[in-house]
Amino acid sequence: MARSDARGGQNGKPLRQATIQEYVEGFGKEKFQGKTNVQWTPNDDYTRLTAFFYVENIFTCVKFIEDLYNLDSETMKQIPGVQILDQDIFKVELHTPKLKGLSYKDLELASMINGFDFTKYKLTPMDDLKQVRRIKRQQQIEAENAQIQDEIAKSAYKFGSKKFRQVE
Repeated sequence: MARSDARGGQNGKPLRQATIQEYVEGFGKEKFQGKTNVQWTPNDDYTRLTAFFYVENIFTCVKFIEDLYNLDSETMKQIPGVQILDQDIFKVELHTPKLKGLSYKDLELASMINGFDFTKYKLTPMDDLKQVRRIKRQQQIEAENAQIQDEIAKSAYKFGSKKFRQVE
């Protein structure tokens, strides 16, 4: 006798394509607790969900993997697949091997992953792999802007200090 999933009575069967599409579309439209959502993408036969992240710092990515597996071991016990591609792309893949597809637990784990603070791990969720150039350029611009702001602040401080000395 097949064991029933507590949430939806899966009876040992993977989730239907319509259920997965509904989940993916629902998370694409809303933000989760004010944070950027991860773009979960099903494969062609809807047996796996995949998300990609741009990795700014490999060491914080390793910390993310550790925290992800700790969360999973305390809750879902789904053991997500993780992979680092091209040194700056991180992939998370969800599926349930026993079902040879996706279960409600996979969707719940995806929702929990959406709740992570990706800035803490220096990860940027990507809609697709073509975003890497844009993300790198955006980060370069932000770094240049921060440097310019620092130089302006230093110049203003120096100017203010000289003026203060003249008044004394």
